[in-house]
Amino acid sequence: ERPAGRPTNRANPEMMTLLREQGAEFGFRSGWEVPNWFARPGDSAGYQPSFKRTNWFEPVGRESEAVRDRVGVIDLSSFGVILVKGKDARTQLNRLFANSLPQKIGEGRIAHMLTPSGKVMSEMTVACTADNEFFLVTGGACDLHDIRWMESNLDSSSDVLVENLSDEWSCLGVAGPRSAQLLSSVFSESDFLQREWPVHSHQPLSVKLGSTQLAAPLVVRYSSTGELGWKIHLAKHLVPSLYAELMKAGEEFGVHQFGSIAANSLRLEAGICLSNEINCDYTLHQAGLEDHVNMSKGGFIGREAVMKEVGLGLRQKLVMLEVEAGPVDAHGVEPVYSLHRVIGHTTSGCFGYTSQKSLAMAYVSTLFLTPGLELSVDLQGVRRKATIANSPIIKPYHMHS
Repeated sequence: ERPAGRPTNRANPEMMTLLREQGAEFGFRSGWEVPNWFARPGDSAGYQPSFKRTNWFEPVGRESEAVRDRVGVIDLSSFGVILVKGKDARTQLNRLFANSLPQKIGEGRIAHMLTPSGKVMSEMTVACTADNEFFLVTGGACDLHDIRWMESNLDSSSDVLVENLSDEWSCLGVAGPRSAQLLSSVFSESDFLQREWPVHSHQPLSVKLGSTQLAAPLVVRYSSTGELGWKIHLAKHLVPSLYAELMKAGEEFGVHQFGSIAANSLRLEAGICLSNEINCDYTLHQAGLEDHVNMSKGGFIGREAVMKEVGLGLRQKLVMLEVEAGPVDAHGVEPVYSLHRVIGHTTSGCFGYTSQKSLAMAYVSTLFLTPGLELSVDLQGVRRKATIANSPIIKPYHMHS
């Protein structure tokens, strides 16, 4: 982490102060201040750089345990938010995304924009908020990248407005088996627990703060931790008040803050791909996300390349590895070997606190996909034994019957 020029001008000063008071150790992500982990009294706080597990390792385990067993709250202010509306919005977005768009107001889904060669340009959550109006949520620092791609591929004569709301809106994530109980105690709507919440669906709700009502226009049922969870999108200036209320109300449910390192560990155990796994170097079929491609909906950018790839077959696929890593975990871009032959590379890795295993995702040759197959990963010049594992390691909440 670089110390110069911090905090950045995209940071929310009031939110940073609140998080710092709770022990937040921040990281820098493309113009955003992101809480990496939280130090408690007795922990060794501060940034202690190392290629091995360092002072954050035990506190992150605490955060991960809280999310798996109880409930955690995370600041997701770095998420990009894009509003697309106009009478041609549905038609134009349908051509940009490989997946079908949500049909009804209140529905949402994961969708990807592809390049003409079928590689992944971007992954977004697409929420239908009104007729011909869509609320798109993209990864941190991806808003400008995605808007440029969209505007360069929209029909110039179409009636579509693309508006970047990333600096006006923020997001909080609430995840864990007790997340519904916590939110039910905070939201004004008394029937929160009785409402139907399909994955990626969304509803406007409000929060009771004393005698005032705080509007949360978009509450989405999803968490990339793999646990039951919601993402609450609302105006940036309201986030500190909502965060404080969640932490206060959550005391009876064992609430705990968690940061980006714990979030990465949790999502990796749940087998959820992020930008390290899905970007312009890879296709959805290589990543095992072919269910997000609707070939029957008609034309979309990259469709011909996807058809060709399916016909020819894949040369690489994404796998999960369990690594005998010792004190060193994979981070990404480490070579993967079968005997003395390089057969692929890692995309991301970390320690999984629930499984108590060092994990890595990797793209490898399709000749080496069998679960239980022993390979090796080069970590800091040492070949570490790695075994192909069944993914996910921890089954996500939405996969339970």
